[in-house]
Amino acid sequence: MTDSAPAVSIILFAYNQAAFAREAAQSCVNQDCEPIEIILSDDSSSDDTFAILQEVAASYRGPHRVRAQRTPRNLGIGGHVNMLIQASSGALIVPAAGDDFSEPDRIATLLAAWRAADCRPDLIATHIREMSYTGEPLELRRVDALQDWRSAEQWAARRPYIVGAGHAFTRRLFDRFGLYQDGVFCEDQINTFRAIVSGGALTLDCAPVRWRVGGSSTHIERSEAEIREQRARRHRAWMVAEHAQLTADAAVAGVSGQVAAHLAQHYGAFLMARDLVGAQGLAAHLRVAGAYPQLSTAWRYRRALQHWWRQR
Repeated sequence: MTDSAPAVSIILFAYNQAAFAREAAQSCVNQDCEPIEIILSDDSSSDDTFAILQEVAASYRGPHRVRAQRTPRNLGIGGHVNMLIQASSGALIVPAAGDDFSEPDRIATLLAAWRAADCRPDLIATHIREMSYTGEPLELRRVDALQDWRSAEQWAARRPYIVGAGHAFTRRLFDRFGLYQDGVFCEDQINTFRAIVSGGALTLDCAPVRWRVGGSSTHIERSEAEIREQRARRHRAWMVAEHAQLTADAAVAGVSGQVAAHLAQHYGAFLMARDLVGAQGLAAHLRVAGAYPQLSTAWRYRRALQHWWRQR
């Protein structure tokens, strides 16, 4: 960060969200706060998303530094955010999705809380207000008070409930841990873990983000079976990427010993669930359960029997 760099950078990442990109981008440039940096970025969409972001940036007249950009090729969420972290300059980074909405006081609220804490927290979370795909207001989704987690042991004993759409995090985290590994596309727990083992994390009792439930970048008509299969594929890919990233981050922080058992059990449960999908017959299900001795005996055999029974 240079002397002339603003304290905060909003990084808006969008992909095939032309129906919502203008509203999302406008909510970023309409922030009522000191001058900040705002990067409106399109991940090589096939629709008009980039043109819309360009229009918002070109028409802006105000104190913030606003620019629109486009990736040379589709990078996916993790790669796109990595690029934006490198392209931004603020000490505090506030991500925004191309289909969400930031209330006008979002940045002012985050910045005031961060400064009141002497800029020590490496992550600031907020609650979020859900909205439907078409924008109707839904429930207030409250997240855990992250200030209650002060160590790797506490995180391993119970991961906090969080929603990444309401997060802001420091550049310091990436100076220490590096960018996300390939395959990471859901950074919630990764950023939270990094913050807890670094400068700490804080949850504010407010909801300055309207979060579109389910996302919209690939909203097309699909059968229930196709939707379930897509979610299963994404979940499998995410679990592999998350485990690798958290294992590496724990090593950087020097807390591998404190979280090793938790990571092994969490990942083992995923692998066992994956293997049960392909098991046929009671004997095969029991063999899968026997292959994961690091998990509770009662838990793994109960899960195997439940899966076999549903399959019959």
